[in-house]
Amino acid sequence: MSPKDIQNNLELFLSKDTDLLVASSIVESGVDIPSVNTIIINNSHLLGVSQLYQMRGRVGRSSKSSFAYLLIPKNATLTPESRNRLKIIEKNSSLGSCYSVALEDLNNRGGGAVFGYQQTGTHTNVGFDLYNSFLEKAINNKTGESNVVCNISSYKKPYIPENYIPSSKTRVWLYKEISSISKLEKIPPLKEKIINLFGSIPGPLSDLIFLKSLEVWGSRCFFFKINVQDKHTDLFLDTFFWKNKIDSLISALISYKFILIEGGNVVRIKVEEKELPSIFINIYNGIKNDKISIN
Repeated sequence: MSPKDIQNNLELFLSKDTDLLVASSIVESGVDIPSVNTIIINNSHLLGVSQLYQMRGRVGRSSKSSFAYLLIPKNATLTPESRNRLKIIEKNSSLGSCYSVALEDLNNRGGGAVFGYQQTGTHTNVGFDLYNSFLEKAINNKTGESNVVCNISSYKKPYIPENYIPSSKTRVWLYKEISSISKLEKIPPLKEKIINLFGSIPGPLSDLIFLKSLEVWGSRCFFFKINVQDKHTDLFLDTFFWKNKIDSLISALISYKFILIEGGNVVRIKVEEKELPSIFINIYNGIKNDKISIN
């Protein structure tokens, strides 16, 4: 079909002179017609996840209810990969599920080689999250960053309110996003993404993100546990690291009220929780300035 014929047919469809448009997968590329509420995708098992997701996105672009039908031949035997692709599209049908779709697709086919041209495979046996964890630890060993895993507990009970994000799937996605943060610089972009998607961040969710930032600081400062209470905070030391370096820690905390408990393995600081980031900065700078080896 010539470009002119394609344009004429599309204009007839846009003007509602015809109710049905038969097209190839080219419609995935930015066609925006709010009045369209149904798409039928034939031989959907032959298409990739991103193609299916983009095609499904051609409908439901207004307040009208929309439907996407993914057809496969009656007697077709689907490969495990094809079945997984269709399942990803089927279960991620809520608004804003694009990230979940991309992550599942990545986990399903693999992300390829870190260095090289292979764009799929390599880590499907262990899963993307575990692979990423292995990679991050290896990089930290080379760059001199801490590999201590810090756990945090608090007298507060932070959570994502249901009236803020009604979808349980989306809440699980966001919990996973926050839980996976391992670097402080990832927190501002995540907060910006949350505000853009859902609006102003409510108190309980803000507390959750703040506690996650303290957990990241704890890992950087070689604390394996942080217990935040109303009147004080307990820092549980990684004794392997701090065994012969306690003087450096005391120097960093000299301007704060603190005591050593549990045989010197826990530091109890009497400060408000909003002061904790500044304290962690002092401790971390002390580690860097003293050129303490962490290998």
